[in-house]
Amino acid sequence: MRHWFRPHLEFANIYEITPAFLKSRGISAVLSDLDNTIADYDTQIPTQEMRDWINALKEEEIRFAVVSNNCKERVALFCNDLDIPYYWRSAKPLRIQIWRAMRALKAKRKETCFIGDKYLTDVFGARRARLLTIRVPSIKPRKKGK
Repeated sequence: MRHWFRPHLEFANIYEITPAFLKSRGISAVLSDLDNTIADYDTQIPTQEMRDWINALKEEEIRFAVVSNNCKERVALFCNDLDIPYYWRSAKPLRIQIWRAMRALKAKRKETCFIGDKYLTDVFGARRARLLTIRVPSIKPRKKGK
């Protein structure tokens, strides 16, 4: 049972996951959590560093989508600015939105990875969808009471 919560790979942050690395693993589609994975809870719009990372993926023809458990307003505000598809209230670790995102990207399971920070939602959900799972540490711990 423990393997369901163990990511295949771990990186110190999202920016260490380069297009060259993804290509070397046969990955042409990336799904990612939003909050505390690619942006902290307080970041409403993408940083320039995030824009550059997404553009680097696009330049290498690696498709990207966000699959988040957060509300539509939060996810849309961030993702529309990057012109990337997004899925909100995903109810991870359920797989339905992960599969929808893959279908929208026309991605096959073996060429798709999921990046997230949480073991119970991101890693477990992606494992259940039988995807390569990449975990990064949370960008910033959530403040108590939020």
